[in-house]
Amino acid sequence: LGIKNRKGIEPSVNDEMSSRYFEVMVEYLEKQEFEHYEISNFSKDSFMAVHNSNYWHQKNYLGLGPSAHSYNGNSRQWNLKSNSGYISAIKSNGVFFDKEELSTNNKYNEYVMTRLRTKWGCDIREIEKCYGKMYSEYFRNRVEGKKMFFVKKEKRYTMRCHAPVRPFFVRNRKNPIPFLIRCIFPIPTSIRISLCLCGEVMTLFLFRRRRVQA
Repeated sequence: LGIKNRKGIEPSVNDEMSSRYFEVMVEYLEKQEFEHYEISNFSKDSFMAVHNSNYWHQKNYLGLGPSAHSYNGNSRQWNLKSNSGYISAIKSNGVFFDKEELSTNNKYNEYVMTRLRTKWGCDIREIEKCYGKMYSEYFRNRVEGKKMFFVKKEKRYTMRCHAPVRPFFVRNRKNPIPFLIRCIFPIPTSIRISLCLCGEVMTLFLFRRRRVQA
């Protein structure tokens, strides 16, 4: 589809139409008693994806085979894409993967980006325990400045949701990026937005490298 879109064979769907398609899907699946627990995932009760849930909860995982990814909490690695190259490297006791060491910045930012995709949201206590008080205070200060977007339960923040369920976008003439004003998910399934969020919301909570150096 992406290739056809770039070649002009298949036109892209505009933001308004895309959001409407998404809304129809959400409404239909929730009527069928599927819970929308993550931006692109629905499930029946107790049948949430175990594999993907590990990503969203920063759990360790091991990837075996070409192109597979692994994560141990401190680093991420990805295996060679080529079948022959992967096999050859293993047979010769060579290096068959690339590796990235994750800074505290990286870990915090990934926590925010993955958890804001889900109904579980971000917990101030968890942020402080895993990444330190500087990060929890940073997140708290940012979220306090955008209270209209969030629901606070104890020290956990999830996206504020509105009824009736209806998304709409406001466009700035100088900046055509759609900005989600109302969430499209009903309470209590709460925060399940990432792809729908533009920079004004999502990147509010991300640490920039220059900030940490300061």
